Amino acid sequence: MATVAFGCVMILSLLLSNPTTRLAHAIVQLDQNLVIVLNGFARRSWGFDVLVWELAYSIFVQGVMVALFWGAWFAPNDDLSASRQKRETMLASLIGLHASAVFAIALRAALPFRARPVLDPAIVFQAPYSPFGGGLSSNSTSLPAGHAAVFFALAVGLWSISVTLGVLGSLQALFVICLPRIYVGLHYPTDILAGAVVAIVTVTLAKEMFRGRSLMPKVLAWSERHPAAFYGLFFLCSLDIATEFSSVRGVLRLLESAHINKLVLLVIGVASHA
Repeated sequence: MATVAFGCVMILSLLLSNPTTRLAHAIVQLDQNLVIVLNGFARRSWGFDVLVWELAYSIFVQGVMVALFWGAWFAPNDDLSASRQKRETMLASLIGLHASAVFAIALRAALPFRARPVLDPAIVFQAPYSPFGGGLSSNSTSLPAGHAAVFFALAVGLWSISVTLGVLGSLQALFVICLPRIYVGLHYPTDILAGAVVAIVTVTLAKEMFRGRSLMPKVLAWSERHPAAFYGLFFLCSLDIATEFSSVRGVLRLLESAHINKLVLLVIGVASHA
């Protein structure tokens, strides 16, 4: 299923980057038209634009979904067996969430570059009022949307244990986290769709892979024997999710630096002559 998701996103990206067929042209036109419609509301109200910017970058807003996850984890249940099964499912979903983030990063590196809407000359994007100043880097590709991959993955995990939490998480991911990123010119709608597809398929596959296996019960048993260590790691994991893996992004930026590249080449050279 993960291969299918990767293939679908790859095909979508190729269509979007080479809009020569009628279907591809129609998708690109729809993407641009939806962005233009939203962009028509830009710069009408400084307060509204600043609010949308804050939503697009708010760690607190992203942390709400993580808080829902923690609440579900600690929700009381008189049926001990059902409670353990719920937690095993949530742990498998977390593994799927991290796999979704890895897939999204890999796709962004492998797929053809796609400029963000704010830089698309066909749209003539009118940037909303911003509280931050500055602009986006033209080196940053928009497909697939990383936020969509992470937070729709979290929504799928919530959905697997509670339909109510799943609906709330999906609405939060779509309207509060992803839609503002379209409004400010960070993503096209199809970027969000691609990220959501990666998330849904990857988390579903992870849950199926670990269903009936011994790994999740072993992890859960370890958490009960060592709660301090487990919940310390759980908190760090949650913090990274709420900040959309900022620590991983820092490592990737470090690895992209020229000094690190020279060091890696030097190590490889020394090893080859050893």
